Amino acid sequence: MLFAERYSAAPFIPAYMSLFLAVIALACADIAVSTWRHGRRARQGATPYLRVSVRLVSAAAFSGVVYCLFKGLYVAVRFFGTSPSIGENTVSTPLALTSVILGAPGLALPKAGTAIAAFRRRLGFLRAYRRLYPLWSDLRAATPEIALHRPRGWEPFAILDIEYRLYRRVIEINDGMLAQGIADQPAGPDRSLDDEISRLL
Repeated sequence: MLFAERYSAAPFIPAYMSLFLAVIALACADIAVSTWRHGRRARQGATPYLRVSVRLVSAAAFSGVVYCLFKGLYVAVRFFGTSPSIGENTVSTPLALTSVILGAPGLALPKAGTAIAAFRRRLGFLRAYRRLYPLWSDLRAATPEIALHRPRGWEPFAILDIEYRLYRRVIEINDGMLAQGIADQPAGPDRSLDDEISRLL
C-alpha cells in the first residue's frame, strides 16, 4: 500500500500532503508557463536544441502539475471516506515517469547540443585541414622553411587541436605563396579563419 492510500485519513497527514502538493504544483505551473513563453520568444535566434529543450521542460512541468492535482484529489477522496475505483499508483506513477522522461533530456539538451555543434565544427575544420594538404605539401617542398613543426605522416589525434593545426596550415600556405610570388598581399590580421579557408579551398 502506498503512502497516500495508507495515511490519507491519519491526523495532520492530509493537510501536510495538500500543502506539499500545492507548493509543488505552483512550482511546476510556473516552470511550465515560463518555459512555454520563452520557447515562443526564442523561435528566432535560438538553437534547435534550445527550442526543443524548453518544450520538453514545459511538457514535463505540465505533467507534474497534473500529477499533483490527481494526487491531491486522491488524498481528498480518501480523507472523506470514499475508496476510489482505481489505485493511486495506477495514475501517479505514469505521470511521474512522464515528467522524468521529458524533463531529463530537456535539461540536458542545451549542453549536449553545444557539444554536438562544437564537434561538428571540428569535423569541418578537419576536412578543410586534409583538403589543404596537397597544396601545403607542394609549397613546403618548394620552401621547407614555412613549416613551423616537423610534418607528420599520420595524425590520428589531429582533431584534438584541429583549430590550431588548421590555423598553422593556412598561415604556412600563405607564407609559401608569398615566397613563391603567387600572392601579392599577405592575409590581414583581421581576416577570420573561415575566410582564409574559403579563399584557399
